[in-house]
Amino acid sequence: MTETFSSQLTVGGYASRSFNVAKAGAVSVTLNSAGSSSTLKVGLALGIPDFAGTGCLFTRTTETAAGGQISASVDPGVYCVRVYDVGTLTATINFTVTIIRP
Repeated sequence: MTETFSSQLTVGGYASRSFNVAKAGAVSVTLNSAGSSSTLKVGLALGIPDFAGTGCLFTRTTETAAGGQISASVDPGVYCVRVYDVGTLTATINFTVTIIRP
């Protein structure tokens, strides 16, 4: 199953989305675009929602430009992806992430 997550990222901010995985397998998250520059780096993380349901507890994280990817083997359950400013933003940007899951 493939899902697209598009949103805005503010200076010093983050955006996240939870998703369900129905069966064990590999999940991959790809940062398709981040603003108008192909070299702008942002944080990309894959994890599980925290107990309060208000954030992500990260299991994999990277600092990447468009094209960067994170992959992990997962069991059935709820997971989340987060895109965040690593101190490189000077203005709000649009971004798009693709989530591929079993």
